[in-house]
Amino acid sequence: MDGMMQYPPGDSRMIDKIVHQLKSQGIFDQFRKECLADVDTKPAYQNLHQRVEGSVTGFLASQEWRPDLNKNQLRDSLRKHIH
Repeated sequence: MDGMMQYPPGDSRMIDKIVHQLKSQGIFDQFRKECLADVDTKPAYQNLHQRVEGSVTGFLASQEWRPDLNKNQLRDSLRKHIH
């Protein structure tokens, strides 16, 4: 992380360099895996996950597949359905 002192705190170039360093060393992925592993064990997360899965399954079951189905519109409809 040489040259970090040339940027003022919060500078987006400094943030980009730090993130790049973390990703290139695999630290970012490891941190993400550890955080997700911790969250996965929480009952609140498990409940939310089940509710979202049920909602998505119900939404998709009500959709009729067509060869010309627009995936982006379907995703947008799903987002609106979940909110």
